[in-house]
Amino acid sequence: MVSTSYTLTEFLGRSSIPWPALAFAFAVPVARWVLDATIFQAVGAPLVLPNTKKTDQPVAEDDLQTLKKFKESFFKLTVYLTFTIWAISVSYKEKFLTDTKYYWLGCTKLPCDFFVSQGLYLLYCAEMGYYMQGIPSLIFWEHRRKDFWEQIAHHVVTLFLIIYSYSVNFMKVGCAVFLVHDVNDIFMEAAKMARYAVGC
Repeated sequence: MVSTSYTLTEFLGRSSIPWPALAFAFAVPVARWVLDATIFQAVGAPLVLPNTKKTDQPVAEDDLQTLKKFKESFFKLTVYLTFTIWAISVSYKEKFLTDTKYYWLGCTKLPCDFFVSQGLYLLYCAEMGYYMQGIPSLIFWEHRRKDFWEQIAHHVVTLFLIIYSYSVNFMKVGCAVFLVHDVNDIFMEAAKMARYAVGC
């Protein structure tokens, strides 16, 4: 009979947050700031702000808030599209993507002793880093919405699930979950952008 127990030291050695996740957590806000000031502003301003060249009136505060929300959605769309392409490229040749028995096959103890490819490991670190920076971003950077506390709860629970599934090596299942959720978020953020654009 195979032992399914593990020592606390074995578990804690795996459950600590990997350094690439911390690197992503610090890099994402920097990348967002650069994209926000360049591409997102250049694309968003003509789509969201009314044509002020015909009048001498300054841009209304509501329009500036709408532009901010447009740029937030543009950033999230970029992140989710990147994560989706990354997850597909990491997993399209893997058996677990088409046959769910490979999520667990060979897992005899926790953490599971599966081999994890470097691409899947880095995807996990990127998703973990994104949600690590997502909590302070919601508090200090993003437009405060009506569902603020629900978003905080969502980010905390998501981060817990990512860290836990990393620590017990459920990364194959996690990759499938990332794919399902991130694909949907692409369309949700695109719909928000379309709503914020003038004339929609």
